[in-house]
Amino acid sequence: MPDVKKLIEYIFTNMEDAVCITDKGGFLLHANPAAEKLLGFSCRAGEEKKIWEAIPYVEGNDALVQLFIDAVVNGTAARQRLVAYENAAGKEFMLRVSLQYTRDEGGLFIIIMNDLTEFLRVNSAFARYTSPQIAAYVLGSPDGEQPGGVLRQVTILMSDLRDFTGMTSDLQPGELVEITNHYFEKMVEVIEGRMGTVIEFLGDGIFAVFGAPGEDPKHAAHAVECAVEMQNRMPEVNAWNRERGYPELSMGIGINSGEAVIGNIGSPLKMKFGCMGDTVNMAGRTESLTVGGQICVTQATVSLIKEPLELAGEHSFLAKGKDGPMTIYDVRGIGNSLRLYPKEQLVWKAASGREAEIMLHHIEGKIVTAEGFPASVRQISADKRYALISAEKALKPLQNVVLETVTKDSVSRLTAKVIRQEGPDYVICFTSRPAGLDRWFRALTDGA
Repeated sequence: MPDVKKLIEYIFTNMEDAVCITDKGGFLLHANPAAEKLLGFSCRAGEEKKIWEAIPYVEGNDALVQLFIDAVVNGTAARQRLVAYENAAGKEFMLRVSLQYTRDEGGLFIIIMNDLTEFLRVNSAFARYTSPQIAAYVLGSPDGEQPGGVLRQVTILMSDLRDFTGMTSDLQPGELVEITNHYFEKMVEVIEGRMGTVIEFLGDGIFAVFGAPGEDPKHAAHAVECAVEMQNRMPEVNAWNRERGYPELSMGIGINSGEAVIGNIGSPLKMKFGCMGDTVNMAGRTESLTVGGQICVTQATVSLIKEPLELAGEHSFLAKGKDGPMTIYDVRGIGNSLRLYPKEQLVWKAASGREAEIMLHHIEGKIVTAEGFPASVRQISADKRYALISAEKALKPLQNVVLETVTKDSVSRLTAKVIRQEGPDYVICFTSRPAGLDRWFRALTDGA
């Protein structure tokens, strides 16, 4: 038969968790080596010391000291608490402290302290590199780490900054990271506040899902509410940018609802929580049709929302793989009070001179057609974002075009999207803002 007493002593001596035993007054009777190392003392026989007297006297240790004092004063039967602790060398820990009071031998406290510092650090890092919702799902679900997916009704939100690469091409790497991180910080705060989950950042874009990994019966409404809030945060983002001399940003958002495969995608060596399927693809396609400051949602999303929607218009387009045209809506608000901040009234300037004569090229897919056709700029907005043009060939709303402009010293190509038709003319929104735009704008409105 093994010597049970020696076995217990061996375990007590070699275990990694810190274990102390005190009498009912809090005086230390025993401490294992792990406890002596953690608290920085030696528990010698005959030396009367209360356990809280072994803790370094620094402000950060107040909660731990008070925990022990309260247990002794109140005769607590059992207690478990997560508390901060700083040792004599200034190293900080997060401890899970468990106290158990037993009436054996006149009353004893058995105290076990688990060092969770590294565990909590890893958890925190994991949550930052994914999202709190995904971290909770992976760590808290029995199947959280298993590969595979399930089909679920969700709403996908895709956002992207317009001409971010062109606007930030002159920034240093540190400045680029700063402006991007500040933008993401503000947007993620809104997404998580509306029960959304960020799947990943796509360059300067955001891919978020509503209704996964946690269930959300109002995922479509929450996604649209989130989009409105995101757009309403952009003035705050741009005010911060202006204070630091950074360019102002403009964001488009596309939303689509439907079934998607959600779950852990990858291999046993590398895995991520993701969403796949046509619903995701259509959200991305919808986002690509937007201009800065715009929110477009599909009919599939609109049909799931019971709250009143304020819509500024609708457009139809043919999507690859679809039997018929898809309809998307320009959303301006949802519910009784959540509205996009009103846009500033556009100030138009008349265009004149030979610079007003341009060549237009269609963009088909990602290819610019070689053959252009004549067009003319009639007006241009003072903020250089919009223009009113006439063209020899008909244009369609949401169509992407390239304007070939000529000034006395250069030829520039500017990308734009057709917003709407006004009589025989078209309103376009510029989707790139190279330096050539400023030179052309000055030449175009000279004397206007």
